[in-house]
Amino acid sequence: MLPLRILFGLVLVFQAVTLWPEVAVPVPSLNDTAVHFLIVQRMSEALAQGDNVLDHWVPDLELGWPFPLYYQHLPHLAVVLLHRLLLQQVSLLTVFNVVRYVLLVGFPVTMY
Repeated sequence: MLPLRILFGLVLVFQAVTLWPEVAVPVPSLNDTAVHFLIVQRMSEALAQGDNVLDHWVPDLELGWPFPLYYQHLPHLAVVLLHRLLLQQVSLLTVFNVVRYVLLVGFPVTMY
C-alpha cells in the first residue's frame, strides 16, 4: 500500500494533467465561471476608474445588479489584485484561468 503522501502527490499530478485545458483554452466556460469572470472584469474596471470595488453596479446582469454587495467579493478581488501585482502584463482572463486551475488542482489537498 502506498503512503498517503505519495497517493496525494499522484492525485495532484493527475489533476494537474487532466485539468490543463482549463488554462490552455483562453475562454471562460459557459457555466457560473462566465458570471464570475464578468464580476472580475467589472471590479477591475471599477478599480481603474477609482470607483468602490466592493459596491459597484454590474449592468450586464439582468437589468443591472450590485453583485459584490450581495455576494462574496474577496475571491474576485484577489484575482484583480493579482492582475495588478503582475503589472497588467498578463491578461485578466489568463490570471482568472490560472487561479481557477490552481484551486482545482489543489482541491484534494485542501480537503485533507
